[in-house]
Amino acid sequence: MQESPKKPKKKKLSPKNQENMLVGDILEMINASASEPSPDGPKTTSSSSNTSTQDVALQIELENLREELQAMKLKENYQRQVYSVAALNDEVICMENGLTNKNIFYIVVNYVRRFSQDINYFYGWKVDKILLEDQVFITLMKVRQNYTNLHLAELFHCSTATINTILLTFIHVLYKVLHEDSEICSLSFEGFCFFHSHSTSVLLRL
Repeated sequence: MQESPKKPKKKKLSPKNQENMLVGDILEMINASASEPSPDGPKTTSSSSNTSTQDVALQIELENLREELQAMKLKENYQRQVYSVAALNDEVICMENGLTNKNIFYIVVNYVRRFSQDINYFYGWKVDKILLEDQVFITLMKVRQNYTNLHLAELFHCSTATINTILLTFIHVLYKVLHEDSEICSLSFEGFCFFHSHSTSVLLRL
């Protein structure tokens, strides 16, 4: 009988070699599974996932920029159409409402803005087509210059009823703010004293 050829003995791997082989096998399996298409379609890899996340972030940022640009265009168009305080210089503002410059005017506006959610307009409807700063400006112009409601309506492209609502509302708002806050009053004593002395007579004429 012929003896069957002896099988070569397998070399035992050291623990270190076994570990390296195991890691290599795992990496190969991961790469193979990532590259193999799934039944539902190609599998998304980590790099494509990162790219997708970046695309979404860029789209959101682009949409925000579009909204900001649209808001800037609307504001620019608004300032072209109406006699907005934002486009006036210090000299004109001082002439129209008696305050020395635009900075003091905006201090008053920002102070009023803090209470904007609590302002209740007369006749129960809110004026939202005219900026808050311009509504304050309209009121101060009425007190200082005694412009007719028709003239103010033409300047701000609105109806006389809108002007009347603004005046009835903000005469009371400004009187309350300026009368009760001594810090605000001290910013322009002459201008605000004029307001205090004339606001009552304006209300009587409305």
